[in-house]
Amino acid sequence: MAEQLTTQQARELADRFLHLAVQLADYCVTNSDKLTDTERVEIHSQASTLLHQSSDMTAVAIGTTLEGLTETLNKTSQATDQMQQAIVRLDQPNKILGIAAAAVQLGAAILTFNPVAIVGALRGAQKAAS
Repeated sequence: MAEQLTTQQARELADRFLHLAVQLADYCVTNSDKLTDTERVEIHSQASTLLHQSSDMTAVAIGTTLEGLTETLNKTSQATDQMQQAIVRLDQPNKILGIAAAAVQLGAAILTFNPVAIVGALRGAQKAAS
């Protein structure tokens, strides 16, 4: 049976992606001397996309249904936590770019409410954070 996404759940998803965006931007500032111009631009671009997705999650997600919603939300929470921890832990711009790209893919998958895309994006997020 499909579950409906509540306003609170939509806000929590949006907050998680907002925190990822802020953390990526902080990484750029903190590590600006280690990043190439291309890496800096790409990370800022991914952070900006995450900010937009965060806003979209609140606007679009409310009232939408998805099979296995509770499990998906739990796995998304775990994946975003892992990505945030990896951003702090890792000191390799190419790994951070991978995390940023995986986060954007996860956000896009969630916004489509496509279970297959979400599962694939969750796997990608967990892999990027490891």
